[in-house]
Amino acid sequence: GHLFSRWRLPTISGYLVTGVLCGPHGLAVLTESTTDQLWLADDLCLAAIALAAGSELKWSELKANIKIVSIIGMYVMMTTWATSLMTMLVLSERLDFLQHLTPQAHVSAS
Repeated sequence: GHLFSRWRLPTISGYLVTGVLCGPHGLAVLTESTTDQLWLADDLCLAAIALAAGSELKWSELKANIKIVSIIGMYVMMTTWATSLMTMLVLSERLDFLQHLTPQAHVSAS
């Protein structure tokens, strides 16, 4: 994480890149079965990453750009919801546990 801060990048970038590289789909330092066993450490590391991300925020900059931050946040939220809904509707015909759900349940679940 600190190597990235030397390049004026957020420390969180280093944590994320390290996790991807060491994981089962990167250099496979950790296998998939190992990562399954490390669920508690995984959750704690995610909490640390969230704290690191929060510490990178500067309230004065955020407050000065609150309108654009709000617009981007709403866009991300709506795009995520729409993508989830579309995926749910497409998969509902293919997955047994989704076939019995009503359209209202699909909207609620997404």
